[in-house]
Amino acid sequence: MDKIEIYRGFEIRAFEREQGRWRAEIRKADGSTLKILVGDSGHRMSITTSADTLTAETSIDEVKKANGQPAMAIPVSFNRSVGKIHYRPG
Repeated sequence: MDKIEIYRGFEIRAFEREQGRWRAEIRKADGSTLKILVGDSGHRMSITTSADTLTAETSIDEVKKANGQPAMAIPVSFNRSVGKIHYRPG
């Protein structure tokens, strides 16, 4: 079952993509787009972490750690490419 938490204006949804492999999807809680600063630059409704964790709570905690930075850096995956996409909330 997915776990959802609101944190600093973001909705973080942890989901189990395979048994024992959790990831998180991040979107703005108000529904506005995220601005991607490098890599696949532009605007997205959400991003998904590319690193698996063992629990939903760990996936959410990893996003929270990144959210504490002025510009967030979360490992994400877009269109089969994997890397670090930096984006700034707001």
